[in-house]
Order: sequence, then C-alpha cells, then structure tokens
Amino acid sequence: MNYLIDTNVLLVYLEGEQLLDDDMIRKIESEENNIYVSAASLWEIAIKSSMGKLQLKKGFDETLSVVTSSREWKILDIRPKHLSVLHSLPFHHSDPFDRLILAQSMSEGIELLHTDPVFDSYKMM
Repeated sequence: MNYLIDTNVLLVYLEGEQLLDDDMIRKIESEENNIYVSAASLWEIAIKSSMGKLQLKKGFDETLSVVTSSREWKILDIRPKHLSVLHSLPFHHSDPFDRLILAQSMSEGIELLHTDPVFDSYKMM
C-alpha cells in the first residue's frame, strides 16, 4: 500500500513522541508499504525551524538527513498535476503546505496519513 504522511505525522514519528495511534505506526513501519514524504513537508520544516517556530530535538540538518537518506521513505516532488488539483480545492483549510500535501495525495491516489481533522472536510481518495 502507498501512504503519504503529512508534516505533523512525520515530525511526531521522527521525534519519538507517542501521539500516533498503533494502526498509523504499523502502516509507517510495515515493510510492505511505500511511505512518501512530500517535498512540501521538508520545505515547511525548513521554514518553521529557521524562524524559530519549530524546535527539532535532532536539529534541522539531522532531521533532513534522516528523511532523505532513508531507503524506506520516498520523497514526493511537487509536480504540475499537484498544482492543478491544489488550484481546484475548496478553502476548508488555509495552511498552504497542508493544502499542497492534500493535493498531492489526491492527484497521486495515495492515502494521506494525518492527525488534523480538517482534512476530513475534503473528499478524500
């Protein structure tokens, strides 16, 4: 199965916090699943970390290295078809990063793993 994890899920998982339910952890850790991380998540982490709005236990460089050097996780680049879906989304949510990640999930047909109930306002794939 293919899953795209949103930024919050990525950070909670990497920081080792016990805030994700067991089912989500099993999906992330199963060798049978392909786990995608959006380039938008990495961009969001870089911006918020550099502004001091996000404190990372391991620091930005190590966090980035963990994600980009992992053989288990795949980086999902931003493609024109993602932007087309993004453009058509209703504004149930104003966070530009979350909206782009949702658009990627929808246009790629990849289930989005998230903890934010606002995503439920959108017709998910």
